[in-house]
Amino acid sequence: SVAQDCAGQAAIESSKECAEVHPEAGKTNWIQAQTNDGLIYYYHAITRATRWTRPEKELELKIEQSIRERQAKEMERKSKRLAELEEIRRRKIEDQEAKEKIDRELNKVVLQWKTKLKVGDLAEMLGNLHDVITIDLDEYKSGTPSPNASWLRSDPKKLKKLYRKVLRCIHPDKIQANTPLREARMRHLVFTTLAEAADNRL
Repeated sequence: SVAQDCAGQAAIESSKECAEVHPEAGKTNWIQAQTNDGLIYYYHAITRATRWTRPEKELELKIEQSIRERQAKEMERKSKRLAELEEIRRRKIEDQEAKEKIDRELNKVVLQWKTKLKVGDLAEMLGNLHDVITIDLDEYKSGTPSPNASWLRSDPKKLKKLYRKVLRCIHPDKIQANTPLREARMRHLVFTTLAEAADNRL
């Protein structure tokens, strides 16, 4: 039992200071011990409280009841905390699995977007950005013609300016907490893809 385990551990630790340790007969957490000077005292196997005399039976029962109540509350608190941690762990796993599933789907979309264009052509990618993402910039507003790839390619300064505007707009740090997961992951993928293309172009 817990009481026996604690009593045994207490006996081992007390042996450094006590000449002898004598467990009382019967079931009790109050253990009789003896100092090196031969004085008898009692210590509680769980709380490690010490006293020169063993408590009266009524007081001992109250003490044990109080200890049991504290232990029950502590066990309930630990059990609740473990359940909370397990729920957090479960949700993290589910979120990660959902992200991985969405990433697999979106990677196909982004790959199609890249491969149908001239590989690594940043102007083409910016000109066809509407194929993969909706972006809140004047150049990409509904009813407005998308930036012309040939025009961007012919003017490196305009290409670089638009590229930077797009990246600022879809930067992962700009993603709001309430943004749907699919949209957030797509913005992240497009951002990464454009950044990689720009490394080879700008």
